[in-house]
Amino acid sequence: MRKLAFALLFATALSSTGLLSPAFAQNAPAPAAGTPAAAGQQAQAYNHKVPQLHRAEIDALLADPGKVLFVDLRRPDEISSIGTFPVYLNVQVNDVAKELALIPKDRAIVTVSNHAGRAGIAGDVLKDKGFNVVGAVGSQLYEEEGGKIVKVAIPPPPQPAAQPAAPAAQAQVYNHKVPKLTRAEVDALDPNKVLFVDVRRPDEISTLGTFPVYLNVQVADVEKNLAFIPKERAIVTVANRTGRSATVGDQLKDKGFNVLGAIGSQDYEEQGTRIVKIAAPPPPRQAAAQGGAPATAQAAADPAKN
Repeated sequence: MRKLAFALLFATALSSTGLLSPAFAQNAPAPAAGTPAAAGQQAQAYNHKVPQLHRAEIDALLADPGKVLFVDLRRPDEISSIGTFPVYLNVQVNDVAKELALIPKDRAIVTVSNHAGRAGIAGDVLKDKGFNVVGAVGSQLYEEEGGKIVKVAIPPPPQPAAQPAAPAAQAQVYNHKVPKLTRAEVDALDPNKVLFVDVRRPDEISTLGTFPVYLNVQVADVEKNLAFIPKERAIVTVANRTGRSATVGDQLKDKGFNVLGAIGSQDYEEQGTRIVKIAAPPPPRQAAAQGGAPATAQAAADPAKN
């Protein structure tokens, strides 16, 4: 009887505070923005066919670079500011299904985005199309776990020359082992057999554009990252005006790669073909003010969460 009386007394006390009210959970104040509880509510559960990988698994794959291909789904401006892996294939998440032919199928694939959201989506698409996708990773999560991410610094703008160089001195003679390709030659290439290797910084690619799918490696890093570059396809190296691309083309050719030639993306565009340029979207508030996507759509596409 004493236990029953105590239970009734305790229930009455809770009811008087409102803690037993059905509406209590609904009427409870939301956690303040920026608190851990708020962050937990905003976190999106990973729900994809391909597993989400963590630092130990990624580091094991990096230790055997000849068997893995990192496919980064982010815009070049994101990669420039946030960083990624030393060598990566870039394709936009919405273009994966239509650009399958340009994606090498001979290696185990790890898809990459900021927090594995887009990476999980693209990983599922590639897996359904028969690619060997070992998993998806968020580069920011990998870095938070102690992994090392590569960020390519943007150099300061060059100082103006005291006197402009003479036109003859500005002209550079193309003198390389690999041929300089034209628009017609590039357009005739079979997408199932070619790999575009762009050797420019991500910020350059963001500004000037490139091909829909490309492998990115920095000129100074080619030698130490040869194992990351697939040898199964014919290679076309890409830069702005074929200077760096031809240099890397010669280097890869000397290492046994099948290099068809080098091209400048600006030369290619000037010859009448459109280059893919992926602009950074405006901030969410600015987009809403301009009559852009609703807030829910913007939140779903927020790069910080995917």
